[in-house]
Amino acid sequence: MGDAPLRPMSTGELLDRVFTLFRRQFGLFAGIMVLPQVFLLAATVGQVAAPTLAGLGSAVPMAVAFGIVVAVMYLVGSITSILAQAAAVFAVSEIQVGRATSVRQAYSRVRGKLWPLIISGLVYGLAVAGGAVLLLIPGIWLALRGALVFQVATLENLKGRAALRRSIALTKGSAGQIFLVLVFILFITFVAQAIFQFPAALLLPAPWSVTLSAMGGVIAGVLAGPVAAIGFSLVYFDQRVRREALDLQVMLAALDQPAPAAGSVPPPVPL
Repeated sequence: MGDAPLRPMSTGELLDRVFTLFRRQFGLFAGIMVLPQVFLLAATVGQVAAPTLAGLGSAVPMAVAFGIVVAVMYLVGSITSILAQAAAVFAVSEIQVGRATSVRQAYSRVRGKLWPLIISGLVYGLAVAGGAVLLLIPGIWLALRGALVFQVATLENLKGRAALRRSIALTKGSAGQIFLVLVFILFITFVAQAIFQFPAALLLPAPWSVTLSAMGGVIAGVLAGPVAAIGFSLVYFDQRVRREALDLQVMLAALDQPAPAAGSVPPPVPL
């Protein structure tokens, strides 16, 4: 592909760019994804150790406290998983407009966005579930057309129904492309889990299988976790280029910025 990421892309070009971004920015995206995986791994290992502690008659209070710690670890891991996906979306947005970023900068951009992301995700999930209950086809339609709700909530500060409506508007006529991107994401996730996670779970006895499978899950999560954020973020930018000439907006915004002084950092180009 060329060096102009903000341009209309075919599905093949879009999937190729997913690989290109992840390969060139592996340290960035892996660094973003490793944080929630560490918490989830600690929670899994703690869950394996909890029965041993519970079996010690004199250590029942310690086992209960340990169980609470494990539950907190799972909660923190779930929260950081949401923030990690949002941070990866911000990282893609910076790369798409030609700006460098870091793990710390990406996470700093998602402060205060947890509840809007949770609310938007709940509205999306309930809409898809409601559509599926009424009839399978509306559920599938909503799942595909609302697939960009996370990107909208992260980058446009919309939440809930407003984010879902915005996603549906952006994805008009693009359900087929989104379906192919979703299949690609699921395939990469399955391959990563099959290589790093499933063998330990199937071949080793407990508790080793659980522990080693969780460790393999960390590797699988770091490798496959960014793919969804990158893939759907690229769809988001592709739709905005096609429908709203985002590439021209970014170019004009860059031209309107004053020339930076020598040795200074140029101001960001707004999306």
